[in-house]
Amino acid sequence: MSALKLPFTFIFMFILCYFPIFTESTFVLGKDDSLQKYASVNTYDPGKGEIIIKKEAKNDAVVEKESQDLNKSREGALPLFELGAGFLYLHMNHYRGSDQSESYLWPIPFFIYRGEKVYAKNSMVQGNFYEKGDFSLGMSMMASLRVNSAENHARAGMPTLDPTFEIGPALAWTFWRDKNNLNTLSVELPIRAVNAIDFFYAKYQGCFMVPFVSYTMYPQDYTLGFFSELTVAAMWGSEKYHNYFYGVSPDYARANRPAYNANAGYSGAHATLFLSRKVGPFYGYAFYRYDRLEGAVFQDSPLVKQKYYHFAGFGLIWYFFQTKAISNRRQ
Repeated sequence: MSALKLPFTFIFMFILCYFPIFTESTFVLGKDDSLQKYASVNTYDPGKGEIIIKKEAKNDAVVEKESQDLNKSREGALPLFELGAGFLYLHMNHYRGSDQSESYLWPIPFFIYRGEKVYAKNSMVQGNFYEKGDFSLGMSMMASLRVNSAENHARAGMPTLDPTFEIGPALAWTFWRDKNNLNTLSVELPIRAVNAIDFFYAKYQGCFMVPFVSYTMYPQDYTLGFFSELTVAAMWGSEKYHNYFYGVSPDYARANRPAYNANAGYSGAHATLFLSRKVGPFYGYAFYRYDRLEGAVFQDSPLVKQKYYHFAGFGLIWYFFQTKAISNRRQ
């Protein structure tokens, strides 16, 4: 394991803040999970939100009821746009199947935009092309970090793995929810084209599909104000995608690293637990992902040193700006 890494260049910070940074299909920080009630000074002033009706037109009881209904409808309302800053700590393997890991600590600016058609965070941008009831068709984006082959013994002498950027459509269906809409079960199918990114070029590296089932619990009394989400996913990749990470061409074959060509197909499975809580202007979060490569079509690659993968992290965000305009989204 290498020492903790701290980035110092502006370019690296720009990439960090405006592109997703999580490897493979990790969704962490890609969902807004802050159903916490905001203090009225941070979102709206209930006093100004009351409906003022002349007593000549309606009696006091009607006025009071309408005022209560309006205030109730705005409980837990979230700002349209928020801006903040904080830090993110990550501990992760170099790639799925690697037996070497890294730790990263980054300061990060942070933003959330909760539009009706577009929802954006640092780590994810979702645009709903179609939404009706519990079904939606949107856009999914994800990325991975660079792997320096000089720092990985299994890839010694091989080309460095450039960061990848993934983009494609995602079909989602929430097939169960409780009567208060605070606990949900959903399934999502994102299919993304993968490109390896350098500062001067982008090269297509196949496609990746990650269908997953997610159980979500929004903050309520028995969760002690925490949001939580448990996700279980299976993964499939194209031949080109698998060979980008696990293929060994004859030019880089060695006695302890034979040439290897990966096939398309099953790419493993993972489970992820995400917890968060918002208290006033502060938002804390933690996550853990466990990955299994048993049965993956590339499990016999000489670059696969272990058939499991751990990914964990935590962070804290301070929101210092919120619009008074509120969003119709509850997430």
